Amino acid sequence: MNKRAILLVACLTGSLVAAAQDPVSILQFSRLYPRGTARSAAMSGAFGALGGDLSAVHVNPAGVGVFRKSEFNFTPFLDFDRATSVDKANKTTLLLGNAGYVINFFAPRGPVRSVNIAFNYTNMNNFNRDILQYGGVNTTSSLIDVWYEQANGHERNELDAMGDPSLAYDVALINLKANSTNEYYRQLSDGDNVEQERAITERGYQGEYAIATGINLNDKLYIGSTLGTQIIRYRYRGEYREKIDSPTSPLDDFSRVGIFETNGSGVNFKVGVIYRPTPEHRVGIAIHTPTYYTLSAYNESALHSSFHVPPLAEGTWTRFDSSTSSEYNYELSTPWRFIASIAAVQNKNLIVSLDYEYVDYPSSDLTDTYRGEYDWIRDFFRLNTRAASNLRVGIEYRANSLLSLRAGYAYNGSPYAKDDWNARARLNAFSAGLGFNLGSFYSDIAYTYKTATDTDYFYNYATGDGHLLSSREIKTTFNASDIRYSIGIRF
Repeated sequence: MNKRAILLVACLTGSLVAAAQDPVSILQFSRLYPRGTARSAAMSGAFGALGGDLSAVHVNPAGVGVFRKSEFNFTPFLDFDRATSVDKANKTTLLLGNAGYVINFFAPRGPVRSVNIAFNYTNMNNFNRDILQYGGVNTTSSLIDVWYEQANGHERNELDAMGDPSLAYDVALINLKANSTNEYYRQLSDGDNVEQERAITERGYQGEYAIATGINLNDKLYIGSTLGTQIIRYRYRGEYREKIDSPTSPLDDFSRVGIFETNGSGVNFKVGVIYRPTPEHRVGIAIHTPTYYTLSAYNESALHSSFHVPPLAEGTWTRFDSSTSSEYNYELSTPWRFIASIAAVQNKNLIVSLDYEYVDYPSSDLTDTYRGEYDWIRDFFRLNTRAASNLRVGIEYRANSLLSLRAGYAYNGSPYAKDDWNARARLNAFSAGLGFNLGSFYSDIAYTYKTATDTDYFYNYATGDGHLLSSREIKTTFNASDIRYSIGIRF
């Protein structure tokens, strides 16, 4: 099996280790959940036609033109993340949700009513979570079987280019048959009881620094543009373990540890317009280019095995360890995005807003410094993903001049192809909040609850004769809550 085929196996098995060159990671950095300020979060980010909030910089930059005063906003948030497979794992993180200011240049005469410039940072993704997954007892296959199938037909020195099969040989999980240079045997027997589990730790964030300009023409048409710089800080550690109960095998257990780290930055551009056909109604359109990233990565794989008797006739060791690592650079471009929005303001105290977002996931791209190494991965990604539709709805009711009540709902469609096991991997988010307006000073608070379900396999490998080696289906439910608090000053 050549290197291309081995990398394809890594893509199909999903998350034994998240590698930047697999489709899982392309999606991870392309599925964005910006909420920004507490006001925006309380209305589920439905600000494409509203504007007048610093979060609009990252949705529809025409909203920058809606500001009538200069403004500063600071929004920290506390995130509570829970992943439930069989066991529950909780992670709490304090992050910066939004920070920025807009400078208003007011011109009351002529068609140009104002020109505004905004500088803002917002959190696009929070990667901090822990996951514990239990696959139960498998009597039909083991991950060792995958490495055994990959290794057969290849001489020992050829395994070095394959990664895990080479490590499996180093720790005596597979061994060469006597008097053979390319035929192997496993340290397992058919029907052995194999208990399987995995623990995942993820850390990091994805954020965007932006500078935006918005123009107000006759309080009817607003035009804006944003230049954004996004940064990624991400670390993954996954430990997959198997415990063997066999009457014949000398193997007790083994574990595979995968570590992946990536850091870098990218740039994007956004343009948008908002039009007010009547004083009470607004429509908006925005286009986001891909974010063009340049990233560096570190990838490490390690295998550890334990035996109750020496597995090799000439050996006396009962525990083996082996590892390999690499560093490389790569380039990633995220999908094009198109946003259409409508909003209505009734009697100056009720706002209803709706955003529709179309995300063209197959337009994502991946290249490396050698140009061409990842072409097949791009093709594989496009074949197994589809464009997705996202919907955001927000409501604000101004009870009086001091207090506003807010609520929202957001739906993010699945980017996976219809025949993929994650075709229904959608995200639903519900939000609510309060706003307090004290003139030049304001404060807002918001609560958001998000839920999604992910389907995965520890491994899912088709052999050359069409036989499928697979773990049990692993379903994980993710429930995340965050509380945001904004303070702002208008001047």
